[in-house]
Order: sequence, then structure tokens, then C-alpha cells
Amino acid sequence: MSNRGKSWACAALAGATLTLTAGAVPQGPQEQPKKVGLVEQTGRRLAQLDVSVSGPDQAIADLTAADFELSVGGEFIESFIVDRACNVEERVVRTITEPSPGTDEPAMPAPPAPKPTYLFYFDQHHLTAAGRQNSLDTARTIVDQLIKDGARGMIVSAGKYIATIQPMTDDRNLMQDALDRLERDNDQWDPYAYQEDSRIEHVMRELQQDQDISKALMTARQYQREERYRTDKALRLFEITIGRLTDLDPPKAVLYFADSMRKNAGEHYVSYFPRTAGDPDPTISKMETDGFMANNAFDRVVEAASANEVRLYTVQGEGLLAPSMTVNRGNTRNQGAPNANNRRRFDAQDSLVGLARETGGQAFLHGAAGKKIATRIERDLSCLYLISFDVTGMPEDRSLAVNLRSKRDKVKATTRGQIVLASEGKRKTSRLLAAFTGIVPDTDAIKLEGVVIPTGFDDGKYTALVQIRAPSTPLPSSTWEIGASLVSRGKVRQDIAGRIEVDRPAIPVIFEAEMTFGPGPYQLVMVAHEQTTDRIARAEIEADWPDPDAEEVTLGPLTLLQPTEGAFLRDGALRRSGSLGRTADEFVEPGLPAAVIGLVCRKDSKRARKAGLVVSRRLVGETEAPFTDLDLSESEIRCVQLRDIIRAGTMTGGRFTYELKVVDKTDRELTTSTLEFAAVDSDQPTDGL
Repeated sequence: MSNRGKSWACAALAGATLTLTAGAVPQGPQEQPKKVGLVEQTGRRLAQLDVSVSGPDQAIADLTAADFELSVGGEFIESFIVDRACNVEERVVRTITEPSPGTDEPAMPAPPAPKPTYLFYFDQHHLTAAGRQNSLDTARTIVDQLIKDGARGMIVSAGKYIATIQPMTDDRNLMQDALDRLERDNDQWDPYAYQEDSRIEHVMRELQQDQDISKALMTARQYQREERYRTDKALRLFEITIGRLTDLDPPKAVLYFADSMRKNAGEHYVSYFPRTAGDPDPTISKMETDGFMANNAFDRVVEAASANEVRLYTVQGEGLLAPSMTVNRGNTRNQGAPNANNRRRFDAQDSLVGLARETGGQAFLHGAAGKKIATRIERDLSCLYLISFDVTGMPEDRSLAVNLRSKRDKVKATTRGQIVLASEGKRKTSRLLAAFTGIVPDTDAIKLEGVVIPTGFDDGKYTALVQIRAPSTPLPSSTWEIGASLVSRGKVRQDIAGRIEVDRPAIPVIFEAEMTFGPGPYQLVMVAHEQTTDRIARAEIEADWPDPDAEEVTLGPLTLLQPTEGAFLRDGALRRSGSLGRTADEFVEPGLPAAVIGLVCRKDSKRARKAGLVVSRRLVGETEAPFTDLDLSESEIRCVQLRDIIRAGTMTGGRFTYELKVVDKTDRELTTSTLEFAAVDSDQPTDGL
């Protein structure tokens, strides 16, 4: 999968766009289910905190619930369960505050030690040039030390666009190769942080040159607003990325690489202006208010990490820096804050420390060595205590303060500073976002297919029918939510979504929608969610539409369709059968008719319009079939759709090639294309709709 395609503005499926509902496909008479007297009851809902402990080995070896004091949302938790899961000793000791009397349960077998999941996130908007390079070098060392013994990792970078550089893997070599690709990717670099000194110098220069500070204030205000906007956008992307880990088992750790991210984005510009007696300047007041409001984006990241049981380990890639000479120029009244240059660095470091502290992680500043970082993370996650408690009646989708104290001497307990109890709707949204961005739980690995069928060209864009096919299920009824996002040149261009209900088993589900494509590469990200089983399927199509002005004649993709029974949804109408596009690895049924769809376009020029074009096609293989040549000499249409019908029984079992060739009136070959496929005889389906 290309980096460019991994954009995430495709969150539409996770929200209100999944509202198009077609009537259920009806079933025939069936025996009514018998009532067996079973009643489903809802049990308690438990939340879990992963707790790192430090202290003497003997002191931390046998902690129980009696050794902790826990409060959540200001309320003491009287009863909770403590599980110990260590990599050092393959055993788990469980205790509760009030064990049930009279029970004599056998000892539980020790579960395997938890395997950590690591997400390496590079916030290019907040990395200086030196910080970017140091972060990559540091990450290489960390990968070598942490990605082992079943631990998995993935790499995400947010530059000109957000991209998954390496999907989840336990192969450290793949991780290292991905870091090498990231280092060479110019699209994954942003000069904004590197240019911060220039922006500060601009403000200081105006302060020194003008007797009135209003011009400098307006410049500072402009830069402050830009920084807040960029920070809010960058943290929003980071927040969504954290949600990708929602269905993975803890421990989950995110290594966040940034140099200049500030929760009070842009407020440091205020420090360059002298404080005067009386009421402060209105512009300064607005800047201070904006800096305070910028904390909201920071808080959302903390809440996302808390809701998904993720620890953030923040890494400042750039090393120790000498103070800039910016604030030492001249001796005019703009020197009211001689420490102004350090203010922005302190704000950034304070923000990195805050992210880590609030989520139970650690902060590594001033270009800390990769070995030191990896060792501390490894120590943090090597032996965890898991505290589970009943959250019935607690508020959902809001942060609740967590206070945990160890009552055993010489033992320090560390966990996240808050917890968010995600509602079912919030968790569903996170899971669908995760699927759109590349993570589907292994248990949900069901096959989703998609094809793009060209239909025409108008106003500089191609039109095509997109088919997304979800597999049939053995369930007596199923409900599918299906959506797709079209990504081109780093942006999401179009979203589609639909909902199909089927009330009998073994019925494939096909969602169809018209989409427009600009010339050039594109990625179509498709996600389907089956509500009954709560399973998710994901697939991608990556291809390239030709530029019709690049050559005299260009060809669109070739697609083969065959009739089939299924639940077809298009424009809100549900059909029981239709023409289904076959993918490259699917067999064709020779006993059914088939259609090959293509698109022939000519250059938008007088010469091309006057040129006589002839399109010839033929089918070769075990059996052969010619098609009548198509003469486009008199056609005024720039792009013509081809639709060649292969009658039922024309093909036998075997391999076939559909050949297309375009020549001019002198029989000069202009372009060619082929479509290869295999035909296999099979019994006709007997269970119609």
C-alpha cells in the first residue's frame, strides 16, 4: 500500500453517513424457532488500568488488592481485582478485596505473558530538521530492542499527509526498512518547526524598528493563530491514530516524536512583549485566551489514549540547543522578557511531559539515547499489574480522574491520570476508523472485494461504477454497513456509504455507487461492518487513471462482469440479481454470459478529432471469439465505453485473453491492452433468491 493512500479523512462511515437502508431481502417460509426459555441478561461492565510498579523485587512480586488504594472520578473504589502479568515469571496471581467464602477453586494455569504493541508516530509538523533525523536514528535503536519475542509495531507519519509507513508487524527488518523509506520521503517532512526562529526574528525586528508595538503585535498575533491552527490539526490526526489501537490487547504503547508541540500553542509570542501597568493590550489578551483554548486539542489526545488504554512515551528528537541570539539584539524596550526564547522550549517540553504523565508513560527530552528510551519502556511494560473494577453507573465518554496509591513500603505504582469509559457508539466509531486506516483485528479478517467499472469521461474527470462485495454468511439474517473513501493526491475526494439487510443465509451483498476520478493515481479504501457478529472487513484498490491528453489514444481499465444472484444496492434501490465485476484472481463461469467493459479516449485536439480510429477486439484461448471492429472516425464523443458480450457457452474451461487494439486509418497501432482470466466449469447455484 502506498504512503499517499493512507489518508484518514474517510471517517464518514463511522458516523452519520451509514444511514442508507434498503429493505431486507425476503426469505421463503421457514419453521418458526422454538422458545427454549433462555433469557439473556447483562452482566457487570469492568474497566481496567494497567499499572507499572517499581521497587525491590521481593516487594513487587506479590502485590494484592490490599496493597493499593484507588479512586476514580473522586469516588473511592471499594472492591477491585488485581492481576499480575509479567514477562519475567510466567504466572498470574489474582486477588480480590473480598474473596467469596467457601470456594475451593483449582489453581488457574498461567496465561502467556502479554505481548506489547508499539506505535511509532512521527509528528512532522512539530519536528525540526535535526529533530527529524535524530528521531529516525533513535527509532532504529528502539526497534532493534523492543520488536522481539512476539512484540509488534507499526510506523505512522504525519507530513504533507498522514501515512502508514509500516502496517502492524513483528518483523523488525520490515520496521527498519520502513524507517529508511520514511527518511527518504520528501513528502514526510515539514519545514514549519525549522522556520520558527525566522518567525521570531520577524517579530523582534519589527519591535526594534518601530516606536509603536502595534505592528509587531499584529505579526505575532498572525503567527500565533497559525501555530494554533497547525497544532490543532496535527493533534487531531494524532488523536485519530491512537483510536486505531482500540481493539488490540494491552499493553499498548505509542512513541510520539515531536520537538515543538505545545498544548498552549502560540502563547509564547506573548512573552516577547513587555508587561505594562494597568489593563493589558487587547491583542495580548486575545493571544493569551487563544493559548488557553488550544489546550482542548491536547486534552482530546489524552482522552483518546485513556479510552483506548494506551501509554504515550514522548520523545523530543532535537538535542540540547544553545539559546538563540534573537532576543539579545539591541537594548530597546522589547527586551522586557530576556528569557522569552526559552519560554517556547519550556512550553514544548512541558507539553511532552504532560502527555506522558497523564497516560502513564514517560517523557524523553533533549535527544535522549535510543537505548535508554527502549530500556525504560521495556522495564515499564515487563511486569504489569492489571486492576479491574466495576464501572456500572459511571458516566461515559468523559474523562474521570484516576488516583492510585501503593500502600506497600518502597513500592511506587504508576498508571494513567485519567480514564474514559467509552460508550458502545464511541467504540464502534473507533473500530471503523481503525479499519479505514489499516487495522482490522485478526478475528475479523473476512474477505471484501471491490471493482471499478469505467462508464465515461466528462468535464476533465472519469466516471465509474464502484462495486463493493461483502461475503455471504451462514447467519439466518445479517446487516451490512458498507462504505468507501476515494483518496487521490493525498486528499479524500469522495465518500460513499450504504446499509443492506438480508434475512436469509448464503446471500452475497453488493453495494454500488457512481464515483468520479481525476487522472492519476488513486486509492479506494473500502470497509464493511456486519452488525450481528460485529465483524469488520477491509480492502483497498490502488490503480492509475491515464491522462487522456498524454497520448493520442488512452485506455481505461478493463473489467469483466457476469450475472449473479445477490443483494444489490444502488441509489437506495435493492435488487435480487445483477452484473457482478470479477476480480483478477476470481474464476469466470463459462456457462454464463459475460461482458467486458472498457473505455477508449482520444486526445482533445483537432488532429485527434480528425484522425480515423478503429478499435479491434478478440477473445483468444481454449476457444476464440471475434468482435466487430468499432470505427470511431465519425464519433464526436471524446471517450467511448466498450461493452463486448461473450455469450454463454462460448468459453470452455481454461485460460483466456481479451485483446484490445486501437489503430488509425493507416493501420498504425496506437495502443493496446489485454485482460487475462481463467474459466472453470462449476454447478449452477440452486439456492436462488
